[in-house]
Amino acid sequence: MVCLSQENLQDQKVWETASDLLLAWRLRANTHRLLAVDLSQPVIGNTWWAFKTDLEPERRKALLLWLNGSLALLALFGNRVVTQGAWMQVKKPAWATMPVLDVRALSDAQAARLAAAYDALCDRELQALAKLNIDPVRQAIDEALCQALNLPDLKPVREMLAQEPGLTGKLILLPPAAKMKG
Repeated sequence: MVCLSQENLQDQKVWETASDLLLAWRLRANTHRLLAVDLSQPVIGNTWWAFKTDLEPERRKALLLWLNGSLALLALFGNRVVTQGAWMQVKKPAWATMPVLDVRALSDAQAARLAAAYDALCDRELQALAKLNIDPVRQAIDEALCQALNLPDLKPVREMLAQEPGLTGKLILLPPAAKMKG
């Protein structure tokens, strides 16, 4: 016979929220590398939201690829809670309303292509989100998304986002000729 205490019941309720797919909640864009992460077992994170999904493996990989690409970062940037410099939060309601690729609507060929790209890239090290313009892995993620979804090159998006003070934590400094004369 097992005796359940109130404490054990609370622990059980907490673990019911665990997941093996996590979404960034609190992050610092000039050091943080991922918006979404796939794990080998369910966990609970103190700066991550647990995200439960019943997607089949190929479509789950396509979603993870999308969530770590430049377009997802652009969408996240518009839905974040501004805090200080490159530090930000993404609340659950922001994740819930954020535009995300509907991987269920992908053709089987598109899902397979994106899953193959995920498999090829998932063990490679990403640079900080704020360095997306010089990150070869983030570029490869974007290229895979563009090829599978017939999108234009995302290099201009990466370059513009990399200048955003909310990502870098740095002010935009104008060249002397562009400053107003007093």
